[in-house]
Amino acid sequence: MALEASYIKPRRVRLLDAKTSISLAELGDSVDAYSVQPNQGGEYSLLALDKVLYSGTLKNEQQILIADCPKYGRVLVLDGELQSSEVDERLYHELLVHPAMLTHPNPRRILMIGGAEGGSLREIFVHRSVEAVTLLGCQSELISLSKEHLHSWHQGAFSDPRVHVIDGCPREFLSDDPVRYDVIICDLLDLDLHDENHSNYTKQFFALLRSRLAAGGILACQGMQLSEGRDEHFVLKRTVASVFSEVHSYHAMIPSFLSDWAFIIASDWFNPKKMTEKAVNDITASRLKGHQLRYLDGEFLLSCFLFPKQLRSRMTEAGICLEDP
Repeated sequence: MALEASYIKPRRVRLLDAKTSISLAELGDSVDAYSVQPNQGGEYSLLALDKVLYSGTLKNEQQILIADCPKYGRVLVLDGELQSSEVDERLYHELLVHPAMLTHPNPRRILMIGGAEGGSLREIFVHRSVEAVTLLGCQSELISLSKEHLHSWHQGAFSDPRVHVIDGCPREFLSDDPVRYDVIICDLLDLDLHDENHSNYTKQFFALLRSRLAAGGILACQGMQLSEGRDEHFVLKRTVASVFSEVHSYHAMIPSFLSDWAFIIASDWFNPKKMTEKAVNDITASRLKGHQLRYLDGEFLLSCFLFPKQLRSRMTEAGICLEDP
């Protein structure tokens, strides 16, 4: 059953196909609205909202909601799916950005694909070595809304003179881009294996990204929900591994996503098994000089690369790689 976001008064939420309704009388009258969050397998969850700050449609026809809710604080919702929440966005963005940034010996030129809410930019700029960041594939209107409503995410990072914003197709830009980047970070919308358009998740796309890395460069990308019953992460990892020789998954529970969430770090040289807690902590202290990460340290980062036996088995199984048509 396809579910979309619905923002109506409390007591009752009606699914947009009008076949089912859900009584919310037991939740009381303490909130102004509810949002229906679609999930896989015919399930859904309800997100209570205190205040809607912005609700509308972007030029690309995405539905956007920015709201305050009692459990997760301010939230960004696109097409009915929660993308980021105030209470745990730092956990997500620290995990997306810092493993690759700390691993590279001198990250100066950074390519950020996606990340229009600005949390990744904020984390990139705590690294004093950074000279330039190209922010690619973000709609200008979404950045404008983020500037207005999501200040705790970006904290003014969009105004940093080192940022160069490109509002356009990542493939088209990178095909002509002469710059070679030390670190590339991808924070794109989730891969949908039922959608025929996988253009930002194919072998050819990752080969293009690899060609835009400088010597010793490294790639990090969000790897979607991690579950034995979901295929997306495992397909993505196989696809990236068809291009890079060292591809490693790591993960953490993101509370507002209601799931364990995966990330991927890829290069031709980095193996996390060679990391130590002390090395991570020493590099963090040296690189960030006084800036304290809220979540990430050596002990936690090393734990993120550990998986239960069955998931380790799925990581190595044969299967499809995504390719251009």
